[in-house]
Amino acid sequence: MREDENGLGIFTRISALGRSVRSAKAFFSPHHPLGPLLVCSILLIAVYVWFSRAETAPGNDFAPCGRCRVEVVRSGQPPLVRSFSVPPRLSEIVPVSGQEGEHSLPCGSRILIVSDEPYRFRVGNMSGEHLLLFSEKVELNTATYRDLTAVPGIGPRLARRILEWRRVNGGYQRLEDLILIRGIGPYTLSRLEEYLIIRAE
Repeated sequence: MREDENGLGIFTRISALGRSVRSAKAFFSPHHPLGPLLVCSILLIAVYVWFSRAETAPGNDFAPCGRCRVEVVRSGQPPLVRSFSVPPRLSEIVPVSGQEGEHSLPCGSRILIVSDEPYRFRVGNMSGEHLLLFSEKVELNTATYRDLTAVPGIGPRLARRILEWRRVNGGYQRLEDLILIRGIGPYTLSRLEEYLIIRAE
């Protein structure tokens, strides 16, 4: 008797599932008055969620690839990454005026707000990890050991050689100077050019 009851219960559940599937198909049918509206609503929500995830993350103001990003760091708060269509002026980020405020910040800059009263800040570069995360290039003449080891193709030993050559020669004039370092050949240089840059001072 128990086997019959179990078999009947399974049959009942399968039948109910079949009715649910048929109801759903009928509801989403173009002939149903609300079917097309529901499908369009789901598609719009999916598109919105997709672009929201691509452009925004908690505590940050991200923008699509190809934008200029500047990191703003304040003590006790998570870093804020602001995005601009062109390199921003310093006055667009911190409350400064005059000639200093007109200074244009390169993409990948990092502003550390030291205090609010009096207002003090320092301008530097994002870490190598953050720069590469946002598809920005690492500045070769200011990069630290940690910045360089974040670059694909640069290990600890090569990073030390790059820094030592920079110290001895007073900096790099062009990326091609890297070919003078042991361990960097034409192929490695072509790969590193994707991640490194030398900005004019």
